[in-house]
Amino acid sequence: MVISAFGVRGEVRIRPFTSQPENIARYGEIFDESGERRFSVEGFRVKDGTVLARLSGIGTRNAAEALAGMHLYVSRQSLPQTEEDEWYYAELIGLEAYGDDGALWGRVKAVWDFGAGDVLELEHMEDKKQSLLIPFTRENVAGVSVPDARITLTEMARRFEWQRS
Repeated sequence: MVISAFGVRGEVRIRPFTSQPENIARYGEIFDESGERRFSVEGFRVKDGTVLARLSGIGTRNAAEALAGMHLYVSRQSLPQTEEDEWYYAELIGLEAYGDDGALWGRVKAVWDFGAGDVLELEHMEDKKQSLLIPFTRENVAGVSVPDARITLTEMARRFEWQRS
C-alpha cells in the first residue's frame, strides 16, 4: 500500500506485504485494485521496513501524493510457488469451511495476522452479520484444499462462538 509521498521528486513510501520488503521490485509490474493504473518500479531503497520507490509515470510530489492510500497488487503468476501446507491469504479467502462432521460452517471472509499467528475470519452462510474468528492452527484446521475450495475444521474449533458484527 502507498503510505505517502516521499521527497520532492515523486517517490512514494510503500508498506510492503512481502516476506522481504525489497521483493516488491522483483515481481514485475504492480497495479491498483482495478488494474487500470499500472507501474514498474524504476528504483527503490528500503528504510525502516518500508520501501521508498520511484514508480513509472510518477515524477512529481503532487503525482506521488495522489497515490496515498492506494493498494498495490502483483499478478499471482509472478509470486513464488508456495511450499506444502503454505498458502497465500488470497487463496484462502472465499473457501467454504466445514466441520469434521461435514456440516457447512461458513466462508472465509478474511485472514488476519495480529502478531500471534494467522486468524481465519469466517462469515456465516445465512447471516452475513455474524462472524467467527478461529486461529489458523493444526489444532483448529484439519485440512485445506484450495482446488476443492474447502477448509475442514477440527472438533477443537467448536469452542469458538459466532459474534455479531
